[in-house]
Amino acid sequence: MLNQLEKDKKLLELIKKHPNKGMNLLMNEYGGLVFYVVQKRLPNNINDVEECVSDVFIDFYSNINTVDLNKGSIKAFLVTIATRRAIDTYRRNSVHQEVYSLDDEHSFTEYMLPKENNNPEELAIQKNDEDRLLQAVESLGEPDSQILYRRYFM
Repeated sequence: MLNQLEKDKKLLELIKKHPNKGMNLLMNEYGGLVFYVVQKRLPNNINDVEECVSDVFIDFYSNINTVDLNKGSIKAFLVTIATRRAIDTYRRNSVHQEVYSLDDEHSFTEYMLPKENNNPEELAIQKNDEDRLLQAVESLGEPDSQILYRRYFM
């Protein structure tokens, strides 16, 4: 029977040799734990929890070469990433969150909908800026352009 250190070494080797198979095994093994850690810090929004859990595994894969099993296990590494990601998400949401009531002098939709801009010059500038941004993202190439496009535009 393998001890935890040997299991972690084999899992890291598998992820490096066969990323899809290894990451699937990692997510099956530790997905519940990561979800639990994130959900404890973000209890009110399941979409944020799911996004954060995905980001944890992306961070793990991105930093796989920095995993030092002499300092701790994969489990500890994932819990640390999950905790930090969840706290960052909570802070980001707390800064932007405002409470509106129906008794406010302005309607809720006034805060939620973008201001309508009828100035043709400003609309042209905005459209040009959007086009340049999309071109810059596309110039990054795969997979970076797809990651940014899906994260910020979809």
